[in-house]
Amino acid sequence: MSSNHPVMDTESVRHAYRRWAPVYDYTFGQVAEAGRKHAVKIINQRKGRVLEVGVGTGLSLPAYGKHLTVTGIDLSPEMLDKAREKVTKKTSAMWTGSTRWTPAPSASPTRASTRWSPCM
Repeated sequence: MSSNHPVMDTESVRHAYRRWAPVYDYTFGQVAEAGRKHAVKIINQRKGRVLEVGVGTGLSLPAYGKHLTVTGIDLSPEMLDKAREKVTKKTSAMWTGSTRWTPAPSASPTRASTRWSPCM
């Protein structure tokens, strides 16, 4: 059965974010700040494991509570390199992949968060 919806071209996405990675925090980071802070505030009220889909440069990582274990996933290795610089806990991990195929850790998350990656 054919779909009229466009298929995401992961190589094009990777290519675009490879170029955006060095400046992403200074551009889109400020635009999405309020929504990012609100989402993390809600998640911080709970306990467990968090999967942040489309973690990008990891702008939200420093805001997660120390009581949470956070795993980030993103298509772009360059964005994840920036995210790894923000990881402050031993209980955080970053993975390259998409929600179509994910090298997920053995423990399933109890919370998931995504803001700008509905097509992953």
